[in-house]
Amino acid sequence: MRHPWYREALILLIVVGLFLFVPFGVGLWYDMATGSTPWGLLIGMGTGAAAATFFLVRRLGSVYRAIAPDTEIDQGKK
Repeated sequence: MRHPWYREALILLIVVGLFLFVPFGVGLWYDMATGSTPWGLLIGMGTGAAAATFFLVRRLGSVYRAIAPDTEIDQGKK
């Protein structure tokens, strides 16, 4: 029997991996195509890290609210 959070962890792993490696690959390709090393790679890595962080904060925040809906954070919204 799988743990109830197995699916959520798998989604996080795949999406964060895509958010990190796709911009990295695009930046690397841009550097090879234009010879602007390392700027494309740095911009790609920064963009990917920012997107992954934003996704994780949003996703884990919604999961936390689903697990513990009656916490102090939600009291101010009612």
